[in-house]
Amino acid sequence: MEGNRTTYICGICRTSPDQLSHHTAHLNSKAHKDKKIICEYEMRRYFEEFLFLVDKDYWNVYLQDEFLAEKMVEKEDGSVDITPFEEWVKLQEYYVEKKYNLQNRFNHPNKKDIADMSLWLNWWLNKYTEKTLKCCNYEDKIDRILFLDWKIKYLIKEAETIQKTVRSSSSKYFDSEIIRKIDNDEISESELIDKFRNEICFSEEESCPHIVTNGNPNTTLNRHKKCNVNNINLSYLIYSKFKNKFSLKDVEVETIILGKSTKNKKTLWIIKGKGATDDGHREVFGIIKKYVFDLLSNISSLEEKQIKKIRKDFIQSGACLYRVKDLFAESEGSD
Repeated sequence: MEGNRTTYICGICRTSPDQLSHHTAHLNSKAHKDKKIICEYEMRRYFEEFLFLVDKDYWNVYLQDEFLAEKMVEKEDGSVDITPFEEWVKLQEYYVEKKYNLQNRFNHPNKKDIADMSLWLNWWLNKYTEKTLKCCNYEDKIDRILFLDWKIKYLIKEAETIQKTVRSSSSKYFDSEIIRKIDNDEISESELIDKFRNEICFSEEESCPHIVTNGNPNTTLNRHKKCNVNNINLSYLIYSKFKNKFSLKDVEVETIILGKSTKNKKTLWIIKGKGATDDGHREVFGIIKKYVFDLLSNISSLEEKQIKKIRKDFIQSGACLYRVKDLFAESEGSD
């Protein structure tokens, strides 16, 4: 069995060496330090949260020229952008987060729920106390300035070292960081559904951005590669939903042919607390199948023919459940 392979990603500069010494050298480089300065500048410029650190009228003035210049650019269809200034700023904030891999939780232009924003602020205030051993009275001007200044530096520090460890077997297929979050209940089902919905792919062969070819793209191996992103994201959802309910168990099966007995091992799905039987195995598959089909039916952005295609791939290829078994097996082995 192959050993683990760790990659150290700088989310700010998009570098990904597999040696810690190379990553450390990158963090100490002038190019990285310059990029960090630009990143902090863009955060302070566009993040509405940091408006508190500057005068609001001044903030409006220095962004208005950029906003108006962008609105004047005609689209391909001849129309002109009519996005209001406040929404435009939120979009710039979101783009900066994506550009530098900043994990500013809940801060997305489509999330306007007050309850969400309250949770988001409390999460960060608790993180501030945990890391600095200081409390922040958000209504106090000095406390708030100290908190916001710390948050900028914390977001940058987290983004400049994203460690990903790829385990053998199924980890070549799955993102180990996502699996870690699922195992530790750090990622919700709704977030995984959003990931599935946003990354759904129906591209074929060379037109698919998820297919990576090695060497000559015309080789038989490369020409028969298929996009697995839909099955991968379905696997995350299945594992998240049922990791505490189902498991896998190897049972010994005896087959007698012409009076000769042969014993083989067979892996069965089981409901935790129940025995391993063929009926139980089929019951688990039925539950998972119903979960997947219901999930697809509730994604309004999918057309009926797209739902049918994903269902067909799920049933016929068996790839989704085949890979999910690796996750449940590894989970069982880690207990």
